[in-house]
Amino acid sequence: MSKSRTETWLALIVVAIGLIPVTIAGLWGYMSITATPLHPNPQDVLPSVRHSAPLPKWADAVEQGRRPSKQVLPNRTYRDCQWRSV
Repeated sequence: MSKSRTETWLALIVVAIGLIPVTIAGLWGYMSITATPLHPNPQDVLPSVRHSAPLPKWADAVEQGRRPSKQVLPNRTYRDCQWRSV
């Protein structure tokens, strides 16, 4: 092989390897910019069990447990949750 051909192949390999992190960074940036909130208004989120109300003696504890999760949900995006199993 001639010297110019070797340099050409070497340059192509370096460019191909360099495109991998650029592609990953671009995909991460795109997903971060276009991600939409899961629940923009946490008060509108339906409980997971719709047809049963908590027992009266546990109603206060249930509401206390719901408050922190309803405060966290607006800050989460679909992308944050899609890779986790429930």
